[in-house]
Amino acid sequence: LTATPEEIYKRTLPKKDRPLLLKSKNVIETIKELLEMRKPYYDKADYKIDTTKKSIEEVVDEIIELLKMKNGKNKS
Repeated sequence: LTATPEEIYKRTLPKKDRPLLLKSKNVIETIKELLEMRKPYYDKADYKIDTTKKSIEEVVDEIIELLKMKNGKNKS
């Protein structure tokens, strides 16, 4: 699952259990740096779904559709 740095910031803003972000003076920049550092690992994923501006239900629906296509069951 992916999202823009801005979306990640918005989602993590109320959380107090994000030490890497809490210590940061520029949270968006820190998120961008973390995403860049982790990119080689993220690139190994077989599937990617951008969750930016999507509800949990929309993301779940996309995952279900992806799994149906993967398993050759593209019937709703």
